[in-house]
This record gives sequence, structure tokens and C-alpha cells, in this order.
Amino acid sequence: MSDFDDITKIRKDYMAKLVHLKIAIEGDDNNKSYKELSKAMAEEEVAYRVAKAKEYLKLKLEGIQVTLIPTMAKGNVGKELLAFKVAEAIFHARRENLKRLHANLDALRSLLSTAKSQMDIR
Repeated sequence: MSDFDDITKIRKDYMAKLVHLKIAIEGDDNNKSYKELSKAMAEEEVAYRVAKAKEYLKLKLEGIQVTLIPTMAKGNVGKELLAFKVAEAIFHARRENLKRLHANLDALRSLLSTAKSQMDIR
């Protein structure tokens, strides 16, 4: 394989990673955008916090001992907490994927630069 073939392969890999990065940020038919994921996570957190606050008040009005209210309320709004934790996990997984793609792009960019300088190509 010639040096030019190697550079061509690195460039193709680089362009493919750029496409993956664009999809990871902007989304496509199969994936929500990074912005949509962050909004979904925030909405689920708000829903959980509101449900938890309502549960606190309900338990307090029922006369439950104050020290038990936080534990009971958290258990009683488990469905909302689960939805929030799932949305949060998906958001963080996407963010880690973006970091990985950036690292891959940096590595490919470095390979291209090194190959070009060794071959004295501009």
C-alpha cells in the first residue's frame, strides 16, 4: 500500500468521524439531537422534583413523622425518579460519545499532519 493510499484512508476515516459527530450533535431520524436530549433530561428532572415536593406535602399533611418523609416520598415517586435517571443516563452517554468522537478526530488529524509532513505534502 502506498503512502498516498494511507493518507486517503485516514482522510476517509476522518470524514466518516465528522459525519458521526454531526449526527451525535444534531441527531437524525434514529437519534435525538444533543439539545433534545438535554431538554428531555431537564423536563424529567422537573417532573420528578414536582412529584417529590407534592409527595412531601401529602405525607406531612397525613401526619407522617418528619424524619421518615424524605425516604417515603422518594420511594413513592419512584416512577418519576426512574424516568429522570434514564433520561440522565442517555444524555451522559451521548456526551461521552461526543468526547470519544472528538478524541478520534484529534488522533486522525494528528496522523494526517504527520503523514503530510513526512511526505512533504502541503
